[in-house]
Amino acid sequence: AAQTVIAGKDLFQWNHFAVSRTSGVYSLYYNGTRATTVSDSTSFADSSVSVGAHSADNYGVIGYLSDIRIVNGTGLYTDATLTVPTAPLTAVTNTKLLLNMADGQAIDSAAQNNITLVANADTSTTQKKFGTASLALDGTGDYVTLPYQSFAPFGTGNLTIEGWVYFTANDNG
Repeated sequence: AAQTVIAGKDLFQWNHFAVSRTSGVYSLYYNGTRATTVSDSTSFADSSVSVGAHSADNYGVIGYLSDIRIVNGTGLYTDATLTVPTAPLTAVTNTKLLLNMADGQAIDSAAQNNITLVANADTSTTQKKFGTASLALDGTGDYVTLPYQSFAPFGTGNLTIEGWVYFTANDNG
């Protein structure tokens, strides 16, 4: 399919994203370029973690996710650009989640969490960035959740969330 851009999102191709917080400053990266920075000292000490949507609010990804890494305690990126990975992400120091879809399975390769696929979130071999599968989401309340009890809360410290997204439609928001 031809590449289409809707609301700044590149459709029908894999796009790398990263959010990195260092000393209260968030940097948002899209395909290697820092799009914006925001200062925010909000504590996320009591927050649960969802991947692919903000819980069941129906404002989620419509497409596929792959190679998702959450690092709690380290802001990996602070420069104006970052080198977009050309191989699967690995578990670095402080990795709390690594969803690299190895062997077509939605499992935490960092062996930190038991994840739950909610609604009709599932693996798919239709699109894949690395390996044999990706996480397919249709934006209607499907996502991945991590039990609060097994996930170290973010608090106000440094963190990084990154991975790959393949949008097939604009979001529901």
